[in-house]
Amino acid sequence: MTTRTWQLEELFKKWIHSYHKRGLKTFMKDGILDEYRWQNVNPRVCFLLKDTNNFFSFGHWREQRSVRVGDMRCQLRQESYEGLPEMHTRNWSYLAGSVAYGLSQWNGDTFPDFKDAQKHASEGCLGMALVNVKKLDGTSTISLEELSNFALGEGAGWGESQRILKELTIIAPQVVVCGGKTQHGAIFDVLQRILQQAGCPGDDGQIGQAQINQRHYRYQHRLINNQHICVVDFPHPLFVLPGRRGALTKQGYYNDLIRLIIYAQANGR
Repeated sequence: MTTRTWQLEELFKKWIHSYHKRGLKTFMKDGILDEYRWQNVNPRVCFLLKDTNNFFSFGHWREQRSVRVGDMRCQLRQESYEGLPEMHTRNWSYLAGSVAYGLSQWNGDTFPDFKDAQKHASEGCLGMALVNVKKLDGTSTISLEELSNFALGEGAGWGESQRILKELTIIAPQVVVCGGKTQHGAIFDVLQRILQQAGCPGDDGQIGQAQINQRHYRYQHRLINNQHICVVDFPHPLFVLPGRRGALTKQGYYNDLIRLIIYAQANGR
């Protein structure tokens, strides 16, 4: 039986070849960080983001078919292992890992407070997955139109939707967190279009609304390859940075995202 990691590598080979044929110069691998932990964690949480931000400027890449290929999984694993038992608090993956760990400890009544969960951020990070809609290295911002064009082949785009769907099928998450720049991000909308285009069943097309601490968030339930996933719309972990309008505190981000996922999982199946 082939592993999910092996299946992802086979998918990436074809993906990189397609980038080479198109003359695209960078490709960033992503996916499951640690397959053993992924298989044994509940729920399996995948963060769906737009792209990397100037990752290749750090030199962590190799050339393949004239395409510079990096691997986000290697960077996150390195940060996690070097940071055990606690990752560096400035890394966005530190907060995402805290959320993944805290959610895995939900017992139907309570989950760990942020102070305790952050001590296990590395463990949580290694047990989660990461997928970028764009495998090209990018910048800090992108419009919904640009992301849609890239992912769905609308306008001048290249149509990545089938490969993104294939990657999610291989990973098989139970929860997908669409991390946009603001409270209602483009990532959630793009994923809806990808799933609708592929004919993936959902709750009759209905998008749920949840109010968490006077903020409104969207969620939806979908089937990918007959696997149920809960999709939630929530800001990127970097939304906690000081100076961002309406930014959450780290503790607020942790508490609100876990509460949103718990609410969404309990409603709409």
